Amino acid sequence: MIDTPESVKPGVSVQPVAKEASDYLKESLTDQDVTYAYDLGNKQDKYGRELCYVFVEGTLVQKDLIERGYAIVRYAEAPNTTYLEELKNAEKIAKEQHFGVWGIDDYVQSKNGDESFNMKEDANK
Repeated sequence: MIDTPESVKPGVSVQPVAKEASDYLKESLTDQDVTYAYDLGNKQDKYGRELCYVFVEGTLVQKDLIERGYAIVRYAEAPNTTYLEELKNAEKIAKEQHFGVWGIDDYVQSKNGDESFNMKEDANK
């Protein structure tokens, strides 16, 4: 249910905040007791990626990324929505505090109620 800026996608320049998000995630998961849990729906997306909630010492990693402005809520599809409200609340706080992606003007764009990152080159500046 989250999306982070691209850092390794072929043909896409490294997006703002991507390196920070990647570095933070690596640091958070290295040498930690990591657990995960699946929700009620599909266990993989159409690209074969695992759809699960990741926890480190009881902390939901997805929420932690959102709170810091390293990710946005996206791709939430029932029935995989157990933590959706919690993630949306974390995102609201990150927006209000202008953390990470929310601190860059016009970087997170909203279209038909779905938010995504502005891929224009000028958003990188």
